[in-house]
Amino acid sequence: MVTAQVAARLVRARAAGQQAIALVGDASLVKWSLVGDRLQPVASIIGEIPIAALSAPPDSELFAAATLAGTVELRRWDDLSLAAAPLQAPAISSNGEVDSEITAIALSPDQKWLAIAREDDDIYLCDSQRGELVATAEGSDWTSTLAFSPTDRQLAIACSFPGGSYARIDALQAGALEPVYDFVRSNNQTPAADFVDALAYLTFSPDARWLALFETATNHHDQHSPGWRGNLALYSLATGQLAWCAAVDAAATGDGRSLAQSGCHNGFYTELSFLDAQTLACGATAGKLLLYDVATGQLRRRLDLGRGAAVRSLASDSSGTLWLVLTDGELLAIPPD
Repeated sequence: MVTAQVAARLVRARAAGQQAIALVGDASLVKWSLVGDRLQPVASIIGEIPIAALSAPPDSELFAAATLAGTVELRRWDDLSLAAAPLQAPAISSNGEVDSEITAIALSPDQKWLAIAREDDDIYLCDSQRGELVATAEGSDWTSTLAFSPTDRQLAIACSFPGGSYARIDALQAGALEPVYDFVRSNNQTPAADFVDALAYLTFSPDARWLALFETATNHHDQHSPGWRGNLALYSLATGQLAWCAAVDAAATGDGRSLAQSGCHNGFYTELSFLDAQTLACGATAGKLLLYDVATGQLRRRLDLGRGAAVRSLASDSSGTLWLVLTDGELLAIPPD
């Protein structure tokens, strides 16, 4: 395990080589390379406007960064330079002013499409080259994640609202978004012991067969199992059926503290990453990383990072190296065994 203390917030990995981009502080981007037993910064930019979201298709030459000014920047992986002038994200008010912040973006693997979500608003599909609005789809109070499938044919949307949460899959057809699946996770009829109202993250498997999601709750914490942080769920994209759902709790993490005791008063928020076709990684509190079997949903392994902070962000590259950002800002790279 190789580490760097850099006040990082998010990390996104590139498929080729042991490289990753980290959002450092509010507005700085740093490209890192794993060289032997150290992390080496190889490019960086210091922005003036805080960055709200990142999207980095693993095989793309470009990645996207959304700012709090309502712009989306397409940048090159190699040197982090701008590939084009920043795009102005669609505004929701009649006078063209930005009334709500961007909460999530997704750049399609073929770099043709850009999906944008704003708080309390719809989902916008734009031409990434011209910035033109192509289609609009229904959003929710809070959209934490947008993700294009590896085939470019589907867009996954993580929707949360005060009464529950759901994940939606839309098909991308001739520049339009057509609903395919609604995976309802919770609503106002859900018992308190099962209630979740924050769909924190979702991701496609590399072969586009599965959609994995992590969900948590802003209330009713004492109704869940001891040490509960949230649920990890996997859906089949061939059938639209739930394959399995696993509680991320003390039995999985070894951390028996309540959400409040662990400082997560409004729920626990982390990310997911498919390490390969068989293994799904999920972050946890108290420096733990959980590896699940994709086929069965069984916990394969619990890694203790020797840290007190929780895993906030994670991504994996084609070498099998896992990149992590902890809640205290530490960046970690874990090469394959």
